[in-house]
Amino acid sequence: MGPSDLAVSSKVEGGTATIAVTGTIDLATAPRFDAAIDDALADGAACIVLDCAGLEFMDSTGISVLVRARARLAGTAARPVEVVDARPGIRRLLEVCGLRDLLAD
Repeated sequence: MGPSDLAVSSKVEGGTATIAVTGTIDLATAPRFDAAIDDALADGAACIVLDCAGLEFMDSTGISVLVRARARLAGTAARPVEVVDARPGIRRLLEVCGLRDLLAD
């Protein structure tokens, strides 16, 4: 994978979409990430679990996609968007951006 590569896989079960991302979410790859969320919502997802175990980097465009997804799903679940297995740098980015509530404990 190069510096602006992103692999995305997703599955929807019981109203929950699990979206696994590997690589980088930046200006070049954010549209693919956003499309995966759109597809999950079209498949009936009421909440999204973002598996970040393979996510190496995310910039403000990725944050923007997450914020829009949370807004679109507001009121559908107690935690409409949840980030799991985030590396320390991704966790710190979410905390600095005021999105600590997205992080799984």
